[in-house]
Amino acid sequence: MACPGGPRVGQSQYRRMKAATDSAPRQRWYRRWTVEPWLVFGAGSVLLLLAAGPATGGVLAAARDAVPDGVLATLPELAAGIGLGVLLSVVLPLLRRGGETPFVGDIEALLPRNRAELRLGAALAVTTGVTEKLVDG
Repeated sequence: MACPGGPRVGQSQYRRMKAATDSAPRQRWYRRWTVEPWLVFGAGSVLLLLAAGPATGGVLAAARDAVPDGVLATLPELAAGIGLGVLLSVVLPLLRRGGETPFVGDIEALLPRNRAELRLGAALAVTTGVTEKLVDG
């Protein structure tokens, strides 16, 4: 996830998150990391689009018209198929095998420990996916 303050700020925040043993401070970090990117990257992107709107002419309308009819209607089926594929190929084998969940990198502190953290973690995942796309284009 892109940190609004830069990599050093993000690393410092992550170290403090890792040090938190109680759920309340961890939930505050999840909330903060969910709200800040929307404010910085999401609002910034909207303001940029509004400011550039007249200069873009009909680019956005042309992009919308370029999507074939019926494509947007098939997105739920596509998402269901991908979800089922992930469930069958990744999640079920991990549940059968048991043990630790494999992961790459130092992300263990980000894994939710209870239901409240799970909800906040899901919001963080959506935020990260959307706002990184806004920044990266």
